[in-house]
Amino acid sequence: MKMRILGDPIRIRKAVLSFTGWPDAGKVVQLTLEEMEKSLACEPAAQWNMDGYWHTGSSRPEIVVRHGQIQRFDWPSYRFSICRLPSTEPVLIGTGPEPAMRWESFARELLGQLEQWGCREIIFLGSLYDQISHEETVVSSVVQDILGFNRVREAGCLQIEYDGPAAVHSAIMEAAQEYDIHSVSVWAHFPFYLDGPHEMIMARLLKILGTLLGNRFDTRNLERRWQKREKEIENLVLANHELRHTLDAMRKGPKTATPDDRPSKLLRLDEFIKRRREITHENE
Repeated sequence: MKMRILGDPIRIRKAVLSFTGWPDAGKVVQLTLEEMEKSLACEPAAQWNMDGYWHTGSSRPEIVVRHGQIQRFDWPSYRFSICRLPSTEPVLIGTGPEPAMRWESFARELLGQLEQWGCREIIFLGSLYDQISHEETVVSSVVQDILGFNRVREAGCLQIEYDGPAAVHSAIMEAAQEYDIHSVSVWAHFPFYLDGPHEMIMARLLKILGTLLGNRFDTRNLERRWQKREKEIENLVLANHELRHTLDAMRKGPKTATPDDRPSKLLRLDEFIKRRREITHENE
């Protein structure tokens, strides 16, 4: 494991882990964690080079070129930061690309490192596409024991039935039992036709995360932003026959779509809204 510690030695009891790509539909988790970190004192803690767990079909190194010269070259890595909560103990936040291979080895390396840091509890965050409308806010959970069941139920998560592709979260949760590390997985459900931020889902996820961590996050700004966005979406729905037909058909269909069930042509609401504003300005 090529782990680089960026500050003081890490001693932490709780961790919130997430992965970009397939397990983060609509980038809900990424945006939620960014929102959370804005309100907390967070600092980089460690960086894990994921060599051996990725290939170019899943992710690529990031490059920065200025005036024709390479300024920075970043290999795919998993990054950890420590966030200090005002009302409880600090928490370790981890995020990076979902490994594309060797999940079992990845899980054991990750858990071995977390164990060395003193971690006894992991909260996984994920997001999946579902056949729900933008008016709905659905968050479900996956647990391994009765303790986890009671905790996520108290936080307001649903328990659903699911058969389909797995995310790496489940592989790590299975292995975590051998390390005696308690884990739960929380999943936000994202409207399968939507391409753009959904602040109400982010607010809901933050509230659930706050309950699990013993901290209260202020979601009022997110809720205000969603009220404005929702009005624009509703106007768009009324004005666009294709979108209205899609929503009507979706409401009558089965629930819990997988990412493979997404329509070939996404309804990119931000683009529709931008185009609508441009037309309005042209007519003024």
